[in-house]
Amino acid sequence: MDATIKSRILKATNAKEIIKTKWIQNLWDNYGELLRIHLKGGDMASVILKHIKLPSKHSLLKDPASAFSNKRKLKSYQVEAHWYEQYNKINLKDNGSPTARKLARFQEKDELFLLLEDLDALGFGKRITIAGLQELKVGLSWLACFHAKFMQHGHQGLWNSGCYWHLETRPDELKRLHDEPLRQAAPLIDQKLKNTRYLTIVHGDAKLANFCFSNDASHVAAVDFQYVGKGCGMKDVAYFVGSCLSEDRCEKMEDIVLDFYFSELLHNISDPKIDKQELETQWRALYPVAWADFHRFIKGWSPGYWGKNSYSEKITQKVTASIMQELLATAIQACVEAGNIVKSHWKKKFAVSSKEGTTRATCIVTEVDLLSQEKITSLLGPTMETYNLGLLAEEGRDNNSRLEKDFFWSVDPLDGTLPFSEGQSGFAVTIALVTKTGIPIIGVVYDPITETLFHAVHNQGCYQNHQPLQLIKNTPNNEPIHLFADQSLQQDPDYPSFEKKFTIHFAGGAVMNSINVLLHPCACYFKYPKEETGGCAIWDLAAVSLLFKEAGAVMTSFKGDDLSFNRADTVYFNKEGLFACRDASLIEKVKKLI
Repeated sequence: MDATIKSRILKATNAKEIIKTKWIQNLWDNYGELLRIHLKGGDMASVILKHIKLPSKHSLLKDPASAFSNKRKLKSYQVEAHWYEQYNKINLKDNGSPTARKLARFQEKDELFLLLEDLDALGFGKRITIAGLQELKVGLSWLACFHAKFMQHGHQGLWNSGCYWHLETRPDELKRLHDEPLRQAAPLIDQKLKNTRYLTIVHGDAKLANFCFSNDASHVAAVDFQYVGKGCGMKDVAYFVGSCLSEDRCEKMEDIVLDFYFSELLHNISDPKIDKQELETQWRALYPVAWADFHRFIKGWSPGYWGKNSYSEKITQKVTASIMQELLATAIQACVEAGNIVKSHWKKKFAVSSKEGTTRATCIVTEVDLLSQEKITSLLGPTMETYNLGLLAEEGRDNNSRLEKDFFWSVDPLDGTLPFSEGQSGFAVTIALVTKTGIPIIGVVYDPITETLFHAVHNQGCYQNHQPLQLIKNTPNNEPIHLFADQSLQQDPDYPSFEKKFTIHFAGGAVMNSINVLLHPCACYFKYPKEETGGCAIWDLAAVSLLFKEAGAVMTSFKGDDLSFNRADTVYFNKEGLFACRDASLIEKVKKLI
């Protein structure tokens, strides 16, 4: 330690001399060290020096991943310093959640120093690796007091989302995650935790090793505030409990843990504006969500850490399934209720207007389209808030939220408006949840006339009226090929030829044409590529494409490529065209005929 640092330590403590320096431990990933400085004279007998050594720029340039990790770590130390300077001024000791005071902060070139009180000297000298019920409750009490103190508090200068495993800061671990359902649900889990009504400041690294106990384990203080920031208190609780108890005990003691924590939390909240019952209800429901959030990180960081039948694995599977079920149920409700509105106006008088388009079918819009969309968006609205979802709806402006959010709802409130306006069948309501990368993961279609519901969830099969859809196979070779088409096909120069080669059905819009193909053992639906913008769009095909995939049928571009459902350039598939058949071999037969 050079003379300048020694001089600053002495000045900050009013000490006359440094008697000795004792190494305690290295910081994570060798970013420095923790030292105990013994002093003579002055205000205290010993202090803790957190000596942070920043890596060289040369070493970071060699490895971009290391550069990203380094950026996260550097911010964590800046956050910790800011925490001690601005937030730790609040007397946390009197609030039941004591911490060490910062005595000084100084920097020399690529080295940062934090001088802190020595908790050992303040009566918190006991460290434990295995927690009993006493230590568990003392730690939970500290967290409850801490969370109560900062409930609905600002977090300027801290992490926007506290905890060291936060999704935005851990892209590498997410890429390495082989659990596809969990990887897919990770942003939804993250958003559910972020968008609860009640937020506090979380410690962010509340493991047992970061708590210092009194000798009788009746009191505890916390250290390491590198990942302190805004969040749901359940993040700290789930992580702390997991660091204290075995998997079996975590499961058996879940109710005991939560009952004790919430009794402590609510006891320490004095703000009359906070509805304590609502707070407890919301946060209790988020405890397994917080557990799943950490499980996602660990499973990407160390895939073999948890067994297949562990408590963490079971609770995470339950959370991911619950979120998908919630979104599916909402989409089904929206489809059916909007479909009922559509059906109630069928064959009755309603206002008809026009919009920009290239064909009569794409130009026409009715007040029923708008009423249906209004119902759908009102029902989807809460999910968009909870999970930060975007929206792309046919009768609305594309606000590009689909390009910015992790997921977006794709909505066609009335596909087949032309046959609907003419008093014919062949129309439907359709909703899909699509990833930012253009993959539909939930698809729902509702036929209001027959009251038939189709739905699919990624990798979970296709269903008709909540029963698995079983496709008929092994059709006879002499079976005629049925072509489901839009009425515009009659204007095609090849239409007379098609009449000879196919049994043609004008079944309605793109959605019901596709559904009829799915239900028929020997049928197809296709759209030629064209330069004019228009025809099938994302909202037409997103849901039915997932139905096809989950049922084992085929829906592709005219060339046979997969359709991407979130392109920045356009929402239409006019240039790609479309092929929909029960299987690939049938597509080849159709291609030879056309």
